[in-house]
Formats: sequence, C-alpha cells, structure tokens
Amino acid sequence: MTKQRAMILEIIRASREHMTAEMVFAEARERMPGIVRATVYNNLNALDAAGLIRRVQVAAGPDRFDKTVTDHIHLICGGCGRVMDAMEMGDLAPILNERYGVEVTHLELNAHCLCAFCRAKAVGRETLDRSTTKFNHKGETRNGTERQ
Repeated sequence: MTKQRAMILEIIRASREHMTAEMVFAEARERMPGIVRATVYNNLNALDAAGLIRRVQVAAGPDRFDKTVTDHIHLICGGCGRVMDAMEMGDLAPILNERYGVEVTHLELNAHCLCAFCRAKAVGRETLDRSTTKFNHKGETRNGTERQ
C-alpha cells in the first residue's frame, strides 16, 4: 500500500463522520501538502473497490465514505445532509435470497430523515434538550463517546 493510500485510509478510519472526497482531500493536504486531488479520488475508489472503506451514495449531495464496511443502515438528514450509521441489517440477505431466488452480494439501505437538531430547528425551538436525543451533530453519544 502506498503512503498516500495508507494516509487516506487512516483519515477515513479516524473520522467521526462520513467524509466527502473533498473533506478527505482537505485533510490530506494538511498532512501531505504536495498531494493532488486526483490522487485522493483514485485512492478512495481503490480503497472502496478493495473493501477497506465503503462509498455511501447520497442523492442530494456528494458521495460519502464510511469506515464501517459491514452491511448497515445509514440515516441521511434531509435538513443538514449529515449521514449517520444506524443498526446492522442482520440476517436480511438470506431472507431475500430465499424469498426472491437471488444471491445478495451486499446490502445498502439509506433511510432519509430529519435529525433531532433539524427537527428542533423546524419547530422553532432555540435549544434542544440533549437528554432526549441519542446523538448530537458531532457524532457522539450522550456520554461523549464516539458511536460506531
């Protein structure tokens, strides 16, 4: 693995959010000023193809990249565009295989929503009681730890 690819993989794995290619490029330039945009894009594509990261396609915005490569649900906020990891999909593939006579190779499910903060903004509340929300906009649980 090249040093550029290893650095890009580290950026994705260390991130607390689903980064866009431009976000990865900005951070990569801070670490390696000579890196060019094409190198970042090519390496993101290669890392996705190798199964080391996962591309999340977002209809209303740029693709995002996820460090979690197992099948799981993404929640996509229609207000702020935030992409959040939700629960694993469990044994859905075998059910689909049997019911429809197919072989599911991977699952990708995006649930579109309004996050707690955008919902609060939509109803005109100036503040949001964090004790009633599971996650904040920084991708942390109520106790401040990173969610998986």
